[in-house]
Amino acid sequence: MDYKIPDKNNLYGIISNIESKRALADMFGASGWRVGKANWTDFEVMIDWGEIIIESDEYDLLINGVVDPEMFDEFRKLLDSFGVKYVLELYDENGNLIKEVKTEN
Repeated sequence: MDYKIPDKNNLYGIISNIESKRALADMFGASGWRVGKANWTDFEVMIDWGEIIIESDEYDLLINGVVDPEMFDEFRKLLDSFGVKYVLELYDENGNLIKEVKTEN
């Protein structure tokens, strides 16, 4: 399958209700994503249709990266399967917000 990966970040999010960046990266790894270090403290998770950086905030984890817009709902379903809370924003190539989803509570 040919995926359409944007040239610049189109996905941003906040992940909560999880203990650490490592725990989230491990969940992606167990789901078939490749996991690596983005730098000394952050993680990068990759699959054919996306590449996400997991960063930290004082209270929640921040994510950003690129995903094929057609796979956005698959990404959301994956996070649902992890049992985490999140807010996700997807942007088009012009920087316009095209989707925003968040878990209840």
